[in-house]
Amino acid sequence: APVHVGERELRNIFGLPFEMAVMYAAPGAVMPAYHDIDGIPATAAECYVTDLLQKQWGFDGLVVADYEAISQLRNDHHVAKDYAEAAALALQAGMHIELPSSTVFKEGIPQALERGLIDMRLIDAKVLQVLEEKYRQGIFDHPYIDVGSIELTGQAHHDA
Repeated sequence: APVHVGERELRNIFGLPFEMAVMYAAPGAVMPAYHDIDGIPATAAECYVTDLLQKQWGFDGLVVADYEAISQLRNDHHVAKDYAEAAALALQAGMHIELPSSTVFKEGIPQALERGLIDMRLIDAKVLQVLEEKYRQGIFDHPYIDVGSIELTGQAHHDA
């Protein structure tokens, strides 16, 4: 549903809890909602994702798209004519990851690059940010699973 709100209300009332969460909890990722704010879909809102969230509030984690939110830029919001434009809008707004799959990014990014809608430097920067966050979360420090724990599950004496 569209949201119509003044800039002062958005920043000082509705945005304040999110600003405090970013400042004091330092989340590794955030997820914009599906709605638009005064006609700008949250997933494509550079003024909110990049300018407000990242630059003004200092958020340095990943911005993850809600399920199908990037495809909705074409299918529902009608601000992109195809996946190339949808991918470009989302990436330029500050998005890093598409969920639940990479349908739009997989199809749209190569086309967006070919058509000059985005530059490879933008892709490189996004990939670097994803890898940096994974490093910060310790994903590269430890094995994916504790191999020893495999022996703790699926044993005959566990069966009821």
